[in-house]
Amino acid sequence: MNLFQDILGLFTRKFYTKTVKDRDFIVVGIDNNPEGILNPTPPQIKLMKSRDFISNLTLLTNKTISGSYNILKADMNKMLICDDTTTITVPDNISIPIGAQILIASDTTNTISFVAAPGVTINSKSGLVDITDQYGVASLVKTGTSTWYLFGDLT
Repeated sequence: MNLFQDILGLFTRKFYTKTVKDRDFIVVGIDNNPEGILNPTPPQIKLMKSRDFISNLTLLTNKTISGSYNILKADMNKMLICDDTTTITVPDNISIPIGAQILIASDTTNTISFVAAPGVTINSKSGLVDITDQYGVASLVKTGTSTWYLFGDLT
């Protein structure tokens, strides 16, 4: 098995959480057993204090946009909902950390377009950069200082 297959296998397994010791700790692990019994091998188990687990959770919030819009650092972990024709400019912004993800959803039958700011590269399948269907969703993920991946319901 190669590394890609190992990673793919990791993401296709069942994840779950279990509280132990009167809620002092949370076990976050991967269930390799088809019967659903925890297989506690060291690389697959992480024990963490409940308060640390809770503080690491991020809630997705919504923000409605339309017209011309520039992605901001404040948009991380948000779902931008476009309620009319929208052109979204993807910035060359070093304050947005690599790994940041932003969801964009269309609440309109009008087109949502993504445009790269000067010096920015948007990588997407076949160069597609528009959401044209109502309720279509796309995701932007920053993968480098000036590089983003765009994927989802694109045309």
